[in-house]
Amino acid sequence: MADQLPTVEGDGGPREVVPVILVGSDGSLSGGGAPLPAGTDKSGSITTGGSAQQLAAANTARRSLKGQNISSGDLWINENGGTAAADTAGSYKIPAGATFSVGTNRAVTIVGAATGQKFTATEA
Repeated sequence: MADQLPTVEGDGGPREVVPVILVGSDGSLSGGGAPLPAGTDKSGSITTGGSAQQLAAANTARRSLKGQNISSGDLWINENGGTAAADTAGSYKIPAGATFSVGTNRAVTIVGAATGQKFTATEA
């Protein structure tokens, strides 16, 4: 069955083996894998309500960009290098408390209705 864990023979018969990946304090993976990226803080707040601002510049080396809307109002992001705008094609609504993950290496913009709306984000 595809969902079964691998087994090994031992005292008392076969036993399931649970795979474990160890991550060192330097971000290296057990077995000599590449270290995890350090990440860059892209957190901030809306500087002018209703006006889009850059969350992250285009970055061909981007492996991930994740974040969360930590304000009480909706935010909108555009991950395609365009200008974020509420209720507009190309922009994604990020409700209060919701998380987001960007799937491109293009510039990312963000907009909220009110000045001071906060978001937290990390780019790696």
